[in-house]
Amino acid sequence: MNTGTLQTMEKRPLDRLNPLLAQIREEARLNRDFRVDPRTMHVSTTAPISRPEDDPDSWVHVEDAGRFAVRPRAHRHLGGFLDMPMKFYERLRVGHPELFDPLVNGLLNKSFKARMVRTRNNAIRAILSDRYRRRDNYDLIQHILPVLEELEGEIFPVSASVTDAKLYLKIVYPDVQREIKKGDVVRAGFVISNSEVGEGQTEISGFVERMVCSNGMILPQWSMGRRHIGRRITGDGGDDNFEIFSDETKAADDHAFFLAIRDAVRAVGEDTNEFDKAVKRMQGSAQLEIEADPIEAVKELAKTYDFSIREEESILSHFLRCNDNTQWGLINAVTRAAADVESYDRATELEVLGGRMLDMPTRDWSRIAETN
Repeated sequence: MNTGTLQTMEKRPLDRLNPLLAQIREEARLNRDFRVDPRTMHVSTTAPISRPEDDPDSWVHVEDAGRFAVRPRAHRHLGGFLDMPMKFYERLRVGHPELFDPLVNGLLNKSFKARMVRTRNNAIRAILSDRYRRRDNYDLIQHILPVLEELEGEIFPVSASVTDAKLYLKIVYPDVQREIKKGDVVRAGFVISNSEVGEGQTEISGFVERMVCSNGMILPQWSMGRRHIGRRITGDGGDDNFEIFSDETKAADDHAFFLAIRDAVRAVGEDTNEFDKAVKRMQGSAQLEIEADPIEAVKELAKTYDFSIREEESILSHFLRCNDNTQWGLINAVTRAAADVESYDRATELEVLGGRMLDMPTRDWSRIAETN
């Protein structure tokens, strides 16, 4: 299991979250958000100095706000907002900044839709719609932490991280266990995720930890979430740029949602109905034999889920090593490969794909499992 920022030594299980909480608090202190008229934004790009393959540095000056560096995700947002294909956008930005700046600035000057510009430590991390509902990691943690503390002794944090894209908390109820087959035990849990930069909704999903090798599987079928969409942001200054602060209406709405998240966290341990349904599907998958050659089966799986070559090799290695030639064995090869991935975001995506494989359409499974 990819354990992210968790530490292995602690006085109590929840102490494992302390580094994560400290990171979230510090990031919240450095965050600033602005409602911006695009016509007041001006891009300037510094050409590479040392090597041709070096990326240039791009800066955006926002009237009444200041000058900010631009992070890669913000470049994608800006390119999308201006309807510029990203391959073309990056080709100009990296190879021809003398063409990039006037083109982008010309398009910005003709754009009338206000944007929310999210910054941290003098860098733009996201450029989003002015209807984007900010549901920040700090606010989420402030609501979730009390219920986690209330459940101390019943839950155990197995993995957590704050990446550039998302916050993740993966927690299990150690005493809520089921056996998939003899000696193969899984524990029920949940994963809470949130993005401050437009990379998905605030969500709680079912999480299953397999005790044999600490694989994690996320069950997207067993989830609840809230999209980051709200009312358009306006200010007393009309169309002028202004910094965005929290407001009482937003806080009240978010409070109700976070209370629902807290109820869902408690329900995982108290009502095992959804977990038992998932266990039945896992037990069924352990009966589905793979007749195809393992190498060919994994190749077909890689086509279905668009795995990289390195991920395909890792899945095949774990599949051959586990000596379980069933759908359950293949699912666990995928979730075990998550531990080999550097990116926590991608590792989590592999855990989600493992959960989706439980409900794989018969046509797709036949293509993978049957001999051609």
